[in-house]
Amino acid sequence: EMQAPNIITVSASTAYHESIDALRWARGLLASGQAQPADIAIAAVTPADYDDYFLALRHDANFDLHFVHGVHITACREGQAAAALADVLLRGLSQIRMRRLSTLLRAYPGPFQELPDGWTRLLPTDAPLTSREAWTRLLDRLTATSWIDDIDHGPALREIVNLLWQGTAAAATVGERLLRGRVLAIWRSALRAGPATSLDLTLAALRQDDGLDACVSLAWMPASALAASPRRFVRLLGLNSSRWPRAISEDRLLSDHIIPTTELDPLPVSAADRRDFETVL
Repeated sequence: EMQAPNIITVSASTAYHESIDALRWARGLLASGQAQPADIAIAAVTPADYDDYFLALRHDANFDLHFVHGVHITACREGQAAAALADVLLRGLSQIRMRRLSTLLRAYPGPFQELPDGWTRLLPTDAPLTSREAWTRLLDRLTATSWIDDIDHGPALREIVNLLWQGTAAAATVGERLLRGRVLAIWRSALRAGPATSLDLTLAALRQDDGLDACVSLAWMPASALAASPRRFVRLLGLNSSRWPRAISEDRLLSDHIIPTTELDPLPVSAADRRDFETVL
């Protein structure tokens, strides 16, 4: 059986349907008793095409699906909070961005949690509040009676607004003042990984371990990882001419007529994909 595996081909209309069908296949193996979770793997050469689908579907699957290559940091609330702050610093303060940031950060200790519940009702619904002058006029009008708890939180809100107006130039300082716990740890990691001016891109690229043990979980992984650690039951996704194997792209600076691609890259992606496919089978 190891030398001559049973191979079945399945067609799906979209990547989303392909993901659903893969989890149904895995559930069938588990329910029938044919396999344990650690015997099953789902793989693709470009997992990013399917990550969002599997992340959403695994909550309904009722079994653990381990992401061998990690989960995007923005898939958790803490990552979303860091991304909301990056959005404000990169694109400027507005009422919509302030509401989103406040909603996400009120779950953690810090300046936003010290503001009373429902404080965003003070923001006029018909004003975008995209200029510093608009925020100044709003803050100047606030008194103790403006707040739900009859305590003047105007100075605290003014301090938050002044911090956010500093932009990416003060990203480290703003993060230390407004963030706590794991959100702050994510923010520091993003600043170490890239410049403050590209915080949104850096946060989108950061990954975290999903906390599941690969030895006892069904695994979703890149084909290269599966080739290095084979499993008995395997579902390979994206097996068509445009995805697997991937096409070789010519180097933009050193084209083939200057230096052949084979010299620049002794193991091009298409060759690696074919090798991984044969290894998995």
